[in-house]
Amino acid sequence: MTFRRAKHADAVARLLYAMPRQHGWSWRWWVTLTYASQQTNPRLVEEHFRRWLNRIAESTGSHFYAPVGLELQARGALHLHTILGGWHDGDGDSEISARTIEGFWLHGSALAMPFERGGGAPSYLAKEGDWAILLGCPRRPRCKRRNGCRQKGEELPFPV
Repeated sequence: MTFRRAKHADAVARLLYAMPRQHGWSWRWWVTLTYASQQTNPRLVEEHFRRWLNRIAESTGSHFYAPVGLELQARGALHLHTILGGWHDGDGDSEISARTIEGFWLHGSALAMPFERGGGAPSYLAKEGDWAILLGCPRRPRCKRRNGCRQKGEELPFPV
């Protein structure tokens, strides 16, 4: 994953609001992931985030989308904001509790809240720092493909 600098936060927010409408699903969770340690290595943060996503995907048996924002806290450590959603219908059980989502983060604290449309989460995610969109996969590493996972014939709504 390559985090991109959010030069136009309003355009990123519009994309994140439009994705569910265009593809017939909804965002489900707004999550903040914070490190207990003074983590400043973006590559390690990315690795931890991918592992966390895949734990969730394995738990639900579903692929799902996760836009993520990486930002620097006042104490100088990196932390993440993410929105989870887009579970594939018929591809496992998309129901997962906040407690389970939080429990899969092994590097500090996590707070998962139901996504509220109009609550400003997409704008907040893109407001500053870097961002990317990832796909949680329940079948990694077997499911790795050049352009990410997808069901046969399905086009991803954006480059992963």
